[in-house]
Parts: sequence; structure tokens; C-alpha cells
Amino acid sequence: MMLTEKSKQAFWRAIRDCLVEFHGLPAAKADERVSAIEKDYVRRGKHPTDIVYHEEPFTLACELVGNPLDYFAVKERYEKVLCHSGWSEETAPHA
Repeated sequence: MMLTEKSKQAFWRAIRDCLVEFHGLPAAKADERVSAIEKDYVRRGKHPTDIVYHEEPFTLACELVGNPLDYFAVKERYEKVLCHSGWSEETAPHA
């Protein structure tokens, strides 16, 4: 499934929002981290249906800062983050 540009933006925004909400990064720092990883991803010429878009933004945010969190402990807050970012089950590609 090809993702729209809007869907890709929502994915990266969800990661950014997770960095702020769950890892306490200031918004500007979270923007820098996400921008750097997204640019690297694009620079390497990854296809939009590549595996990264199958990952949970929560998991990727935890990996970015090296701080794994218990998903079930923050599930309700995470669902709000996803809603706010625009990334959802309907947006995400399915394997």
C-alpha cells in the first residue's frame, strides 16, 4: 500500500508527540530528532511501504531515546497521541 504524504507526515508527527509525551523531550528537541531520522530515511531512498511504516510510532520513539516503556501502562495516553497526530489503524499500512 502506498502511503499518502499526509499519512507519512502523521506517522512522523506521532513519533514526535511520543517523544514529548512519554519521554519528556522539549518540543523543539523532539522536532530535531524526528527531522534527522526522517531525513536519513529519505536520503537512503527507502520506499514508502518499507517496514518503518509498519512499526508503532511508540516503539520507534522509545528506540530513538533508548528508553523502552511499558506500552500497556500508557496505552490510553498513546491512543490520544495517535488521534492527535492523525496516525491510526486506517492510516497505517498492514502486513
